Amino acid sequence: MAIGCVVRLVVGLLCCGTEAGALELDWSAPATCPRAEAVEAAVARLASDGPLQGSPVSVKVVQLGGDRWSAELRWGTATRTLHGESCESVTQAVVVILAMAIDPELEADRVEPPQRAVTKREGSKLGAETAPRARELQVRGPDFAWGGSLRTLGEYGILPGPAWGGLALLRGGFPRNFGEIALLGLLPRDALLPDQPNQGGQFYWAGVRLAGCTAAGTHLFACAAFEAGQVTGRGFGVRDPRMGSGPWLAPGVQGLLRLPLAQRWHFEATLGGFVALVRPQYELDDLGVVHQPDLVSARLELGIGWN
Repeated sequence: MAIGCVVRLVVGLLCCGTEAGALELDWSAPATCPRAEAVEAAVARLASDGPLQGSPVSVKVVQLGGDRWSAELRWGTATRTLHGESCESVTQAVVVILAMAIDPELEADRVEPPQRAVTKREGSKLGAETAPRARELQVRGPDFAWGGSLRTLGEYGILPGPAWGGLALLRGGFPRNFGEIALLGLLPRDALLPDQPNQGGQFYWAGVRLAGCTAAGTHLFACAAFEAGQVTGRGFGVRDPRMGSGPWLAPGVQGLLRLPLAQRWHFEATLGGFVALVRPQYELDDLGVVHQPDLVSARLELGIGWN
């Protein structure tokens, strides 16, 4: 009975000035937490008064450090915060609060406290009471999902001097472990023969990359990758300009940072390097070598991802 009183107090604070039974969920949480669809499904299983629609409720789940998590609920001008030892515990507390906002007749004996989750009003504590959780509540973890990314690419090592380009990738997997396939390209760069300012070649590069990534932190991922592509060059400043191409094969590693921007959107940044297995030389007639890729290719990628 005491728990039920606490639940109704929290729901009352949230629902001030809003009609019960009408909610619209704006969910933001790290990739390792349940997705919005799983939260909505859990609320629907617990509540009985209808779907989540109408006045929006914003919920933002963040990891404060270690096993400290918080969930901030915003409803109109009201702001309330839940704290717990895991993303699951604060998510479960949020689900029950939303369910009781939809269904005020939800019986108190159907809820029990999660793992030491506590709730407080902004600016004042409600006490050490625990936030509620339904016994039959089951918030499923994220399922296999698809996503993608568009990024700008800065590179040094494949073409003459620093080069710029872009990539598009497709991602599939789970929040903490996933695979990627990407198509990459670099804009053309010129290389000149020593002491010959009018003779040289123009080079460009295109390739495909396969990568596997695993979580190394809340927003950090470590990726192992392999690239296959082609460096193509065309001579200039000679009587008979010709085009030639050579293979690019390189394993590499990258660090990926994914920062949430909205429910399904992320800012993404990667930093890494690739080691060339083959390094063909590009010669201009009998005048000498115009270009040869470096042993190591350094990368910086910035872009937007979605899932």
